[in-house]
Amino acid sequence: MNCAFLFGLMREAWRALYGVLAEKLRVVLILIGLIIFAVGAGPLKAQVQAQEQASEQARQPAQAPAPDQEPKAQSHQPEPITTLEQGQVRLSELNSRWQQGMTPDSLVLEIDQLLETADRENLPELIGQTLEFLYGSLNQRRLYREGIVALERRFRQYERQLTPVHRVETEIYIALFAYELRELDKAEEIFARLFSATEDPRLRAVIQTNWANAKVDRAEFEAAIQLHLQATNYYREQQNNLKIAGIYLNIGSIFTRMEEPDKALEYYLLARDVAEGVEDPMLQITILSNIGVVYKQREQYDDALEIYEEGLRLSEEAGIPLRMAQNLLNIGNIKVDVGQPELAVEDYERVLEITRENQIPYGLALGYINITNAYKDLREFEMALQMADSAVFYADMIGLRSEKNSLIGMMSDIYEEQGDYRRALEYRKEYVEAFKELNDEEKRRNIAEIEEKYESELKDQQLALQEQDLEVAGLRNRQLMLVIGFLGLMLGASVFYYQSRNRYLQDLYDRNIELMRSEEAEEAAQAQDHVEGKRSSKTAGEGTAKDTVHGAVHGTAQDIAQDTTQDLEVFVDAKSEERILYERIVEKFRKERIHLNPMLSLRDISMSVNSNDKYVSMTIAENSGMNVSSLINYYRVDEAKKMIVAQPECTIQEVMDASGFNSRTTFYNSFRKVTGMSPSQFMSRSRYRA
Repeated sequence: MNCAFLFGLMREAWRALYGVLAEKLRVVLILIGLIIFAVGAGPLKAQVQAQEQASEQARQPAQAPAPDQEPKAQSHQPEPITTLEQGQVRLSELNSRWQQGMTPDSLVLEIDQLLETADRENLPELIGQTLEFLYGSLNQRRLYREGIVALERRFRQYERQLTPVHRVETEIYIALFAYELRELDKAEEIFARLFSATEDPRLRAVIQTNWANAKVDRAEFEAAIQLHLQATNYYREQQNNLKIAGIYLNIGSIFTRMEEPDKALEYYLLARDVAEGVEDPMLQITILSNIGVVYKQREQYDDALEIYEEGLRLSEEAGIPLRMAQNLLNIGNIKVDVGQPELAVEDYERVLEITRENQIPYGLALGYINITNAYKDLREFEMALQMADSAVFYADMIGLRSEKNSLIGMMSDIYEEQGDYRRALEYRKEYVEAFKELNDEEKRRNIAEIEEKYESELKDQQLALQEQDLEVAGLRNRQLMLVIGFLGLMLGASVFYYQSRNRYLQDLYDRNIELMRSEEAEEAAQAQDHVEGKRSSKTAGEGTAKDTVHGAVHGTAQDIAQDTTQDLEVFVDAKSEERILYERIVEKFRKERIHLNPMLSLRDISMSVNSNDKYVSMTIAENSGMNVSSLINYYRVDEAKKMIVAQPECTIQEVMDASGFNSRTTFYNSFRKVTGMSPSQFMSRSRYRA
């Protein structure tokens, strides 16, 4: 990505200078371009090296340096390392600094120093543990792209020095990074190759459970279930009930996505039975929560109530406030469903007590909202109004604007039922004003879009004129180069420049085509399965464990090695609510192609996934690194690329209209940002290929 960015800067610099001086100083400009490249190569190389120095501190607890010592880490002269134990102590020190906020750049720098020392002292075990630590550290901070680049480079450098087990483990780490980056083809290729190459039953089980997770993301549910079941054979031999229960929990979640609640319940119950003797309350509570959801869907309220009460008991014994509140909310909601709101009030009051003591604002908001509804059902209007006031306060605190407005409308209804029409009218006006404000925001966004379109049209005209000027200037310069034959050196330099530029553009084009084919293959594979389950039902992730890829590090590094490999052991956990929501959003783009709507907005996306604007915007930003507009334009550009490849003779305007863009400037800018080249450049290469 840095290289593409650098070439982009070079290209724009060339264009700016080209229009002014191309007729007289072409050679000078080419030399300037070469100088820019040479000067930029140094910082670029340093930037890449710094980026790869970001991964070694997530493993081993030890004495942490004082905060003011961090900037002097590079000048610190540590004790020389000649044994594995000394290397493990160094990893422990790095982990402490990493947990205290050590920068990725500093981490990778010291990782490289430690790897060089381990290689020089012939310590292959330390090399493996250091690479494992590199994975754990960057994965901990979700630095997936930086992680895969750094880990692949160092794996190639030290592959021969690694033990066979560490060699397999490191490649698994690379596959896990690829999975997190949604590079499923790459992840599956690694899993398949390693599974065929290794005979170690423990490693094969690890590969199977993680491979199954990739299959689930491709909607290859049957294949995922078979991989999970095959992995249980090894864990059954090892009598590892923790792993078996986690696998059954994942299989149940797969059947939930397949909308087969009976099969899902069967595996959830199996997971509960296997986990009975396991000392992992989070796993047991998660299993019970999934069972309760299925029972409630089947309207088996007594069974669901019994399950949630058992989950509440385990949560209280383990001292997990959030889980206590969640189970109490579920219990209260069931009582409301069966017509017992007076009993539900007691549960909601306990929710408020727990969330207030543990300072959980979101839990307080939900608790007050539910208890308000319960009192309203009981026609205890004064209590309902008191609870509604608190609900409005906490909803406003955490930004639940729609919920807050609904509460205000409810308060208006309550006052009306009490005969207090003056207060009812006041709250109804407030409700209408708030509703109008929400709508006005949407209108303002629409007006801003129209203004942007108007400005874009003006810029489009300027852009068209500039393109014509550039074409004329290019023709004039080519003619000039033919006339001035004695400037052979200049001509040669120009030819070199254009060849380099064309190769660069061709490389960009080929990479875009490769990426597009990969995504099409992935979508085609997913389309073969007719069941599109919702990820939000997959709440099984909090307690599921993956298999340990590496044994414990001895001495002071033992706990750290165990912590680091947790990312590999627990890889088959069900995803978080945020990840599931993001995948639902992506599915709306990939399957329903909502981006083809030129007026698509954040509100439209939020409504399509039954969520609120703020949460959807935050989820998109945290999982894609883009804002909502950038994500929409990304899929529109993807649509444009597909159309150009399929119909190379189409016009720019046809492509722009068909892919959902209504502004030529936005289309050009978005296309360059995503592909690294202009639509015209991409189209010309598609026509040449056709």
